[in-house]
Amino acid sequence: MTGSDKREFKRAAIPLLIQYRFSPFENYETDYSANVSAGGLFIHCDDPPANVSTILLRFLPRDGSRVILAQGEVVRAAEDGLAVKFLQIDAADQAYLNELIEGTQGAA
Repeated sequence: MTGSDKREFKRAAIPLLIQYRFSPFENYETDYSANVSAGGLFIHCDDPPANVSTILLRFLPRDGSRVILAQGEVVRAAEDGLAVKFLQIDAADQAYLNELIEGTQGAA
């Protein structure tokens, strides 16, 4: 079984501007997503931190129509970034994200 066979959600290579921080007391860092799914995303970062577990996210679709807020769990840190599983995301933001992934929203 390959890694893609184990995935619960369809992934899409949608570039999203991601702002993230690991605590409410930190400033937001800014990077881009490599891919996104209904259950999480992968953030490209030059120097991913080690030993982090939760992450606060806000990100913008290419059309800039809304800011999506989420809280996530870092499930894997790699040399090129962080794999994040969504823990909390607003239902309307989740629906919009699902539409983006399916290609029915944000085609601009």
